[in-house]
Amino acid sequence: MIVEVQRNNINTFVLGTVTDLVGKVERRPRKPWITQQIINKMDGQRKWQNAVREVERKNYRNLRNILKGTTEKQESVP
Repeated sequence: MIVEVQRNNINTFVLGTVTDLVGKVERRPRKPWITQQIINKMDGQRKWQNAVREVERKNYRNLRNILKGTTEKQESVP
């Protein structure tokens, strides 16, 4: 228990120091039509991806369907 707390403290300190020195790297989209809003929805989808409860699975499916529709619509535009 104490070892886990110490490990978490060290990880937090190291990650904070690295972020201060190097900076946080932002994910850049590979396609020009991918917006920050789509990236945020993708992050939300990942959050619910391994869901166990039915409500969480519905959230995942809803976000998946929205993203799938958005990407298919954007990819078909020349």
